[in-house]
Amino acid sequence: MFRILAAFAAFVSLTDAALAQNQHDGVIVGIDSASTPIFIRHNGAWAQLTAGVSAWGMAADNQSCTLYISNGFSFFVFHRGDLTPVHVADFTYDDGSGDPPLAISLMGLAWSNGHLIGSRSPGSFSVPEGIYLVDPSTGECTLLWACPTTFDFGGLDADPVTGDLYAVSDPASGGFPFEPQGLYRLNVSAGGGSATRITDYLPQTQWPGRGATADVDGLAIGNGRAYMVIDEVGEIAIWNLTSSTYEANIPAPWTTSGASSSGAWASCFNQPVCVADFDNGSGTGTPDGGVGIEDLLYYLQIYSAGLVAADVDDGSGTNTHDGGVGIEDLLYFLLRYNLGC
Repeated sequence: MFRILAAFAAFVSLTDAALAQNQHDGVIVGIDSASTPIFIRHNGAWAQLTAGVSAWGMAADNQSCTLYISNGFSFFVFHRGDLTPVHVADFTYDDGSGDPPLAISLMGLAWSNGHLIGSRSPGSFSVPEGIYLVDPSTGECTLLWACPTTFDFGGLDADPVTGDLYAVSDPASGGFPFEPQGLYRLNVSAGGGSATRITDYLPQTQWPGRGATADVDGLAIGNGRAYMVIDEVGEIAIWNLTSSTYEANIPAPWTTSGASSSGAWASCFNQPVCVADFDNGSGTGTPDGGVGIEDLLYYLQIYSAGLVAADVDDGSGTNTHDGGVGIEDLLYFLLRYNLGC
């Protein structure tokens, strides 16, 4: 009996450890380098989600499993199972002068209550700093809130459940009177807005890579947490929105530094509905509830590319992901394909 209880206690301990390790699964991070992959937290480790785009800002629509990526002046979309992000449009802003719309850059992106939102910092005379509504089809931007220039909202994201909008604001680097650094909750509507500070950043001594003057350009909100993403080699700080405390940092996945960083929460990229249902014949990675030759052809394509979407097993035959793509994934997919799911 004692050995049974001991074994059960050991199992519970291992289960708790696994849950703690995987609680950040769904976080997506990137930096402004097209040669550095965009990573997703998957089974407690970082895995490549896609590559080839400089990620200044990111936002995720979890219902359609769509990731929006800003590389500054234009944006891309990436769906679950896609091979690479697809360019959609350039960001534009009509200043009301009657001239053609202006090209503008957006640092942060968020998906909030069915809308794509962007942050611009710093601004210019003709295109103000602030929070913008973005048309996800055309890239046309409409100013919602011309926020005070004492803010520096480089990182932006929204809670995928409530739609609440959050941002991180850095301190001044040139001696200007900026608002206090840290995490903010934004209240934005057409024609106005406000910002409420939630917490200061962790001190430099507790946050490797943050820098003496904090440089936090990325933000992801999900699972009741705010992930503050730096563009240096170092760590990602995590603020628990429920307990109002910092949790243990997790390491950033890149080994070289950038000038900007981004984050998003997209747990849908880790949750296939049916193991063998990958595509509906469109080649876009859209499941259709059935299994056919189109799924086999699509899976072979993403498996050959080494995309994390092809990670379906760790060799145990239990559909347990291990964050990598190998022959065990192909064998397990073929098994499930023959079984019809």
